[in-house]
Amino acid sequence: MKNVSMFDMGFKPETFDLIWAEGSIYIIGFQKGLKVWKPFLNRGGYLVCSEVSWLHENPSETIKSCWNQGHPE
Repeated sequence: MKNVSMFDMGFKPETFDLIWAEGSIYIIGFQKGLKVWKPFLNRGGYLVCSEVSWLHENPSETIKSCWNQGHPE
């Protein structure tokens, strides 16, 4: 096990068959995470991630404001 920053992981290309990022890709940014982590996957490898999504079409301004503080992207 290694404890590294997801901004600078330092792994060689095609190191992993699977990258599992449950509820964490938002830290680096969803699109950036996909772009930065893809080279670490072996050919035919998988990236599994989750991203929080709104389940309500019109959340209140209070809720949106609170959410945007922690998840600006």
